[in-house]
Amino acid sequence: MKRVAISLIAALGIGVAAPAHADVERPMPSAAPDHHGDHWDYTHQDDWPVQCLIAGRQSPVALATFDTLEPDGAPLFPDGSADGRFSYGPVPLPPERTSHGLQITTPPDLRYGYAFSWRGSRDHPGGEAEYLLRQFHFHVPAEHRIAPSDGKGSETIGFAMEVHLVHDRTDGEGRSVVAILFREGDENPFLAKLIDSMAGGVGHEVDLRGLLPAEPTRIFVYQGSLTAPPCSEGVIWLVAENPMTASAEQIAALRGFVGFDNARHVVPRRAEGIRIPPMRLHGR
Repeated sequence: MKRVAISLIAALGIGVAAPAHADVERPMPSAAPDHHGDHWDYTHQDDWPVQCLIAGRQSPVALATFDTLEPDGAPLFPDGSADGRFSYGPVPLPPERTSHGLQITTPPDLRYGYAFSWRGSRDHPGGEAEYLLRQFHFHVPAEHRIAPSDGKGSETIGFAMEVHLVHDRTDGEGRSVVAILFREGDENPFLAKLIDSMAGGVGHEVDLRGLLPAEPTRIFVYQGSLTAPPCSEGVIWLVAENPMTASAEQIAALRGFVGFDNARHVVPRRAEGIRIPPMRLHGR
């Protein structure tokens, strides 16, 4: 299977807790966004459980490349560098309609995911972590926002759609979500196959590598939460800065399949809660 290589070069300290940190939740049997029950919706987010409403390490957030605050905890990669490997491939179609969106669950025999290894320092040992993909799902519109890279102005940029690839760490010490943003633009071949399958087409699978940006892009890394109830924290987020494109028709089609806006509002974060290093992801 083709491996997608990424090189990670952290220019800033990463103030997220290490994956084995005590407050990182252990993976639950299912990573589906609606596996906690159907007693909530996106229209009444102020009525979500209290955990979701506490201004702690919640997600989604507005991300900023110019954040240079000092770390408030053990960095994910102690010396600011790491090597990573992504391994994705074909997954079955069509997506499943859940009460909160569209989702594809990865068959258990497909061990897709990614791994990191990092060098240690005097105070923090080196190590390795492997995450297995459990499912991926769609949010229309996108949940994360990004501040201008030059740091000028207070406005953040929103996006038309966002895909979350949900992973569990193999040693049971946490969860990670890789987020891919989409803006309106050229038609997306990956989404074309997916939409065709939803409309009764003959496609039976789609290659997940088509979700990754073809050009190098920085990745924002921070520790947050699930973006749906119960909003469990201790989730390591990797958000690609450069968005993919999807046509207006594709975005409208996916919005139609979902039937409603299924994006959580950006939540406030404590200033010390976010650390964002520039990183590189090489797609195909």
